[in-house]
Parts: sequence; structure tokens; C-alpha cells
Amino acid sequence: MARSINKLTDVSIRGWLNAGQPIAKADGGGLTFTLSAKGTATWVLRYRHVGKPRELTLGNYLDLSLRAARERSSVGADSILTTCAD
Repeated sequence: MARSINKLTDVSIRGWLNAGQPIAKADGGGLTFTLSAKGTATWVLRYRHVGKPRELTLGNYLDLSLRAARERSSVGADSILTTCAD
């Protein structure tokens, strides 16, 4: 079964922001929306390098929309794969 991508919506993200509870939700392809206990909403690209989990922070939610985070995530994943192959 193929992995699901683009699972998040702006409406659900705004709901989590209003709730104010810490949360981490995956959009697919390693892109994750995280909300800290202090209310910081961040986009994180999660990946593995040499079997170890790694994270690359892409930006904050208000500065980076869902669409922009998805685009930046795909570019980030491509550059990680290129760097790891070298």
C-alpha cells in the first residue's frame, strides 16, 4: 500500500493552533507540522541518514504556508538525497 501524502489542511492546522496543545502531525513525505507547548508552530522535514533519524527545520507556520512548506520539503528532500549520495 502506498504512503499517503498531503494529509494536512489549513483548516485543521488553524484548529490545532486555536486549541494550543502541543502536537506533531505528519503531512507525508517526511513533512511534519509541530506545535510546541509555548505555541510555536513549525514545519520540520524528518528523514534518516545512515540509519539515524534527522530533522531539518523549514520555517514557522505563519511565515511559511502549507503549500510553501510542501514545496520546500520536496526541494529539501532532493538536496538531502543528492548530498548523501556524494
